[in-house]
Amino acid sequence: MNRSCHTDESLYYESYTNVNEAIHREKMLKEWKRIWKIELIEQNNPNWDDLIEKDVFIS
Repeated sequence: MNRSCHTDESLYYESYTNVNEAIHREKMLKEWKRIWKIELIEQNNPNWDDLIEKDVFIS
């Protein structure tokens, strides 16, 4: 079965200067249980704010 995931919000992000480290971290997070991902979001963004709307990516 092919699933499609559509997201409208960005709730969490991490910055890396090394692309290989970023890829490694992304692969690690994909293996995490859903509850662990939710806890990670809530530690850093307890209100589940859309970070794109808050312009956190613009420096």
